[in-house]
Amino acid sequence: QTASAFAAAKAEAVWATLGGEPRPVLAADTAVVLDGEILGKPANPAAAAAMLEALSGRSHAVLTAVALCSRAGTDVELAASEVRFRATTPAERERYAATAEPFDKACSRL
Repeated sequence: QTASAFAAAKAEAVWATLGGEPRPVLAADTAVVLDGEILGKPANPAAAAAMLEALSGRSHAVLTAVALCSRAGTDVELAASEVRFRATTPAERERYAATAEPFDKACSRL
């Protein structure tokens, strides 16, 4: 339920900064789960390539939570999707890991 907790925390953090007449705040978070473990952001290109290798040719879960914070409180909805990753080659993984893309992924911290 990490995605749910992060989405709620994000919405509540923004809500707390709104003075006077606060408006509803919508926030979201996503987590990638493989074999029951949440995959965080890779620390470097080598970690990104290793993560891509772990996902290659396998299915994993993507959990997306959306939180709405208002005067009535915070409501959170969670959706789970199964994603099938095609098999990738070492060259493809290395090429992708060398870009900025792998470092802007699911389950970021506040």
